[in-house]
Amino acid sequence: MRYTVALKLILICVLFFISNEIKASNYIDTDTAKVKTTDTLNNKKISIFSNKDKSWIFLNFGAAYNINYSDIALKYPDFTSFPIAIEYQHQGKWVGSFEYNIYLGNNVKTAGFFNNISNENGDIIDINGHPAVIRARLRGFSSRAYISRNFYPVQKFTKKHLALQIGIGGGYSQTYIEYQVDQGTVPQIEGNNITGYDKLAGGYQIAQRIRIQYFNFNAISCVLGFDFIQGVSHSLRPWDFGNNKADNASINEFTTGVHFGMIIPIRIDQKLRDQEYFMD
Repeated sequence: MRYTVALKLILICVLFFISNEIKASNYIDTDTAKVKTTDTLNNKKISIFSNKDKSWIFLNFGAAYNINYSDIALKYPDFTSFPIAIEYQHQGKWVGSFEYNIYLGNNVKTAGFFNNISNENGDIIDINGHPAVIRARLRGFSSRAYISRNFYPVQKFTKKHLALQIGIGGGYSQTYIEYQVDQGTVPQIEGNNITGYDKLAGGYQIAQRIRIQYFNFNAISCVLGFDFIQGVSHSLRPWDFGNNKADNASINEFTTGVHFGMIIPIRIDQKLRDQEYFMD
């Protein structure tokens, strides 16, 4: 009788051990995000894969200092821009973005702009007979679309929080000169006359970018990088009043900018794709 009870206990222990072994054969490798299951009946291994990275939408805004070269530098040597962008990142790799920039600048060269309304000293005389005080400022905008690729050269240490982003894009820009004078004192460049002196121009651009982005997916992140822009613009005014001729010359635009911005995550796609099954 005692042997029968002992055999029953041994049998229960063996069954319990076998049950634990079967459960232990199913495990999750968290480092590779790979779920593995062992079918003990058919002795076949089934591997189940799921997405490693999610897709994000970001709002990106910041400021950039830009230096101009070629024809455009003869009017605007440098300027500041304030970009606002919306960016979609697919699983941390491919990036599509649309960016709108506001141009502001105080460094405007107006030499030769007022040849026909200035005296021998190059001064414009106001209605009081005095040299007019005129301030010229650059104003404008650009809108560009980009496609970029994220790389993670130090992924081992940063866990994909630090990315090197390289991209190309293209778009349209427009610039003009805003004059500030005492209202009503310089009618030569006020009212309808301003259209002959504001140098309104627009054209298409291509652009390249290299950026370093730091991602904190639970808070505001940041980006630092360089933009390289090449474009050709044309005057959008039919007549240049300052030189008394048609204004139809092409203007080459080459710009290098240093950009710093903040990144705000505004949506996360937490829906995983359908799982894929592979049989050995």
